[in-house]
Amino acid sequence: MTRVAVLGTGKMGGAIARRLKTGGFNVSVWDRKKSKAEALDVGRVAESPADAVGDAEVVVSIVTCHLPKSLSKSGRRASGVRPMDRNVPSTRSVGRPARGAQNPH
Repeated sequence: MTRVAVLGTGKMGGAIARRLKTGGFNVSVWDRKKSKAEALDVGRVAESPADAVGDAEVVVSIVTCHLPKSLSKSGRRASGVRPMDRNVPSTRSVGRPARGAQNPH
């Protein structure tokens, strides 16, 4: 089962986490307000972003600002975590390109 970490459990992050759980993914979640992550009841609630991404194969980051330095002890990205390619269509176009968008693949 694919392990997915969702960072940020607001409206969008929460909806993504719920859909992933329904789809059979192994989900871990983190939010600045732990109670929001716990209320989703979709999987393991991580203590920190670094804890959430530690064993994840896929990371979904839905936060309103840069991730805190706690993502790693050094303040750098955790090993193997890289930002999404800016040329990839938004999540709303997964499966079918958004109107006017070009599929980069």
